[in-house]
Amino acid sequence: MSEKTALQTSYDALTAAVGARRSEEVKLSSGGSIIVRGITVMEFINLLRRFPSARSLILSWVGMMVTEDGDEEEDEDRDDNAKLMTALFTALLDEGPEAISVLVAKAMGGERDERVVAKIAELPDDDLILALEAVIGLTMPNGISDFFGRFARIAARLGLKPEEPAEAAEVPAAA
Repeated sequence: MSEKTALQTSYDALTAAVGARRSEEVKLSSGGSIIVRGITVMEFINLLRRFPSARSLILSWVGMMVTEDGDEEEDEDRDDNAKLMTALFTALLDEGPEAISVLVAKAMGGERDERVVAKIAELPDDDLILALEAVIGLTMPNGISDFFGRFARIAARLGLKPEEPAEAAEVPAAA
């Protein structure tokens, strides 16, 4: 009987770690239930690659966290928050329904099955919110600020500059 190689031992440890990820049962109003798990950082990054508006919004928010020094004036904070809210609504209108459906499907392990993604999009609002809350809670157990704060710290260490939030389209003045 041969001893395991270091690579095999490491692979076994990785396999065990992946299998040990927490999951949660979400009871649907129909009486059925789905099982969701948290999304890893790598899975989250792959989802952002698929949805450019959401990616731009997240990078803008992370950029604000990188540049935040606590000494900014309140007016500047208000302007940044207004830009971020504009970007949020733009992202939700552009990609929100599909992105949320794919996120929940990913948490179920079915993001490549278009039938699963389509059914999630058809869920009643209360069921969709319950599923989304479970995924977010499992993905970001220490909160959204902690999760994206990690991205911000990595970006700062790498010297990455934040993207500007998407601006609202300007309406030309009447002549």
